[in-house]
Amino acid sequence: MIIKRKYATVAQLCEDGTTRQAIMKIFDDLNVPDDIRVFVFDPGSSVMISNSNMSMFMGDAVYEAVMKRLGELDETDPFENLLNYNNVDKVLNIPGKKGGALMQIMYTKQPDKPVRVVQVLAYETRKGRTELIEPWDVDNVALV
Repeated sequence: MIIKRKYATVAQLCEDGTTRQAIMKIFDDLNVPDDIRVFVFDPGSSVMISNSNMSMFMGDAVYEAVMKRLGELDETDPFENLLNYNNVDKVLNIPGKKGGALMQIMYTKQPDKPVRVVQVLAYETRKGRTELIEPWDVDNVALV
């Protein structure tokens, strides 16, 4: 299933050579220390890259460069996570601030394997009609 890279976990992105190379180039260009690189590229990480700026100690400039590049890659080389809805075994529901919207992060957590995001969808209800909308960015999401 195609998903935006910003919704993938670090573990998923570690497995994608194109994404890994792009992030490493940014780290090289911005002189990110080796200890941060090792921490960021933890192959067992269940952190979604979209909310990793604080938890990964990347710093704002590095995080913004990474997120910009991931968006560019999504346009030219979509990220295939090799999963489908049959793989979903957990769903995290995040209501919108006003209560009329809901974002769902669908993922799989298998024993001895890192979390993998299957899909992220958001819905909004207006005047009795529910429609798909663009998911929003959230902070401090823990997929456990």
